[in-house]
Amino acid sequence: TAASRYRTDGQPYNVSATFPAEVQESSRYATRIEVLADIDATFGKLPEPTGDYLRTAPNAPVYTDVPDWAADAIANLANARVILPTEDGLLHGGDDMSAAELDLILRRIFTLYGTRPQDDFYAAINKAWLNEAAIPEGSEMNSAFDTLRTKMEAVTEDIFNSIMADSWEKGTIERKITDMYNVGIDMEARNALGVAPIKPYLDRLLAASSMKELEDALAFVSQEAALNPLFTIELLPDAFDKTKYSLYMTVPSFYMLDSGEENEDMIQMGQEIETLFKLAGYENARDYADAVLLSYRTMSAITEEMMKNVPEEKDDGSGGIMMFFDKPQPLTRQEIDEKFPDINLDAMLAAVGLTSEPTWYSAAVGNSLDVWAGFYKPEHLEELKVYAAYKLLSDCAGMLSADFIAASGFYDVDSVGFVTRESVKQKARTYIDKLYVERNFSADSKADVVNMTERFIGIYRDRIANLTWMSEATKTMAQRKLDTMVIKAGYPDNWYDELTIANILSAEDGGTAFGNDAAYRKARLEMIAGKQGKPVDRHEWTDAVTEANAFYRPDNNEIIFPAAILQPPFYTPGAKAEQNMAGIGWVIGHEITHAFDNSGAKFDEYGNEKNWWTDEDFAKFDELCKAVVTYYDGYEVAPGMTMYGAGTLGENIADLGGVSCAMQAVSQLPNPDYELFFTSAAQLWKSTATREILEMIVERDPHSPSKARANKPIQTLREFYDTFNVQPGDGMYIAPEKRVKIW
Repeated sequence: TAASRYRTDGQPYNVSATFPAEVQESSRYATRIEVLADIDATFGKLPEPTGDYLRTAPNAPVYTDVPDWAADAIANLANARVILPTEDGLLHGGDDMSAAELDLILRRIFTLYGTRPQDDFYAAINKAWLNEAAIPEGSEMNSAFDTLRTKMEAVTEDIFNSIMADSWEKGTIERKITDMYNVGIDMEARNALGVAPIKPYLDRLLAASSMKELEDALAFVSQEAALNPLFTIELLPDAFDKTKYSLYMTVPSFYMLDSGEENEDMIQMGQEIETLFKLAGYENARDYADAVLLSYRTMSAITEEMMKNVPEEKDDGSGGIMMFFDKPQPLTRQEIDEKFPDINLDAMLAAVGLTSEPTWYSAAVGNSLDVWAGFYKPEHLEELKVYAAYKLLSDCAGMLSADFIAASGFYDVDSVGFVTRESVKQKARTYIDKLYVERNFSADSKADVVNMTERFIGIYRDRIANLTWMSEATKTMAQRKLDTMVIKAGYPDNWYDELTIANILSAEDGGTAFGNDAAYRKARLEMIAGKQGKPVDRHEWTDAVTEANAFYRPDNNEIIFPAAILQPPFYTPGAKAEQNMAGIGWVIGHEITHAFDNSGAKFDEYGNEKNWWTDEDFAKFDELCKAVVTYYDGYEVAPGMTMYGAGTLGENIADLGGVSCAMQAVSQLPNPDYELFFTSAAQLWKSTATREILEMIVERDPHSPSKARANKPIQTLREFYDTFNVQPGDGMYIAPEKRVKIW
């Protein structure tokens, strides 16, 4: 039956004509080689593999146990890559063939032909492209996302180049951008300066003769350079109440060093530290290197002592660095003062424009804050001040002269131009984004996508209201999450750009690479400090408008559609609604669904990690998630390459919910064109990659490969079966009771 859909030569065939007489006369079940010979006889000569199929399939197998009577048949199937190599090089033709193995071979044939949407929709709709598409030089794959990202890289590069190509009035953002870049790439000036830009800070730290003087030195460095080599204090949304800000304290990570004899790694580390201090002009550089190594040993010893009191069940084998917790831990001001009696916390806060808060958090890795509490004591003053100087020197070396860059190993000195360019582009990101919007994206398109998103949220409200497996109590909480969901489409309503207040200087005005970097950091800290005491602005953007992607962020319950993705093929102003529904509509539904996937479902309407489910409802949800895992598990995305359903669960839930939501929106249109919707969706996901890259995607990417994203979700929709007359026996057919649905 399957072969009759593909064989068009009109020639009769006898499935057993080539079998030996003893096989033809046998009444037993057919063996593997006999089934394969049947496949060859019924389908005839298979198409020559090409394009994506050839690229992602393994090499044609060569078997050493094929009898002469089946040689041509096996060669036909092997050349087509519908049967695959074995570890021992044997076909094992005398064994039975399972129904699952036969099904896989037939599905490979469907994909190889790629002519019937009822058998492999993705392959049929994209056949010409899949056969002809190449992977651009320097890329790992070719897809709509990759093409758009490459385009946006070129667009943003052009915008940056247009800024650099002109002269600008002093004080303008454009002038600040050009000054940052020109000062940064002037290695002659940087080499002449050497360590001078940070020498006053190093001297102040190393001269400290008391904990008070060390505190004053740290505050001085923090205020002047917006850096604190020992303690970082940040104002961030509260870990348990995302509507307000709280303070977070972080300390540097450190190497765990054995207190025993030196090894090669320790010797090399000491030499690298010594080199940095020598370049900075310190004659006792070796003593300073030994002091830094002693700091690491001291902190390691403190950690080991703490580990003696760790219950065995809490020891994760990380040497104590990661033990106890993986989330920010709340602290009171009193607890911090007790842990660090020698810290002038108010002075440290004032240096970055902040004041104390009732609630603090430790953002330090594992128990490292407690390790630092044991180390930050007067008896360790000598190690502390040298360690602080080393951290400052190490962190800033990339902004100094060529010898510091080489000694730090940050990057190759020959790459200064590229590194500076990328650093300046990152600092200029907001301004580049703004220029991109002005030149390429309209307010009408923004309004259209916002309206579409609000419509989809309304559809989701109805879908949740009609769920039969969820109680009213949990539905109320789910609806509340939809009601408070923040929509970010196109670009922000208010732009926040550090460059508007940053005091960036040209070389003529005394600007240095380090100084301009510090000026930008100071501006950033000033803008952050201005948020203290105010509620969190949930509508503030943190993502680049020029990033060709879409996001759901559970910690703010927000969906983000940057302007860069709101262009063909995802969104086309003036296109038929079905086309845009298949593109950005599916993406919108996908991102909304992330609020209710196996991860997003653990966060409340404001982004707090909080259980809002009844136990019974969550148990039902868990069972539905298991059904999604099973639905995708073992799906073959290339010959011999199958999916692991649990690894892509969250994205698969989002794909299923997204296409269902988009389908419902299409069904509400007058005279909906379902065929356009489905074909547009399949075209959106087309991609090609090498087999090695595809294997990496299957193993590591939380998203399913393109074939699965195009085929599996639509196989759950009745409209797909009706539109393309998909019937039992077709490759795309799934019995109604096996079509999974959560949302």
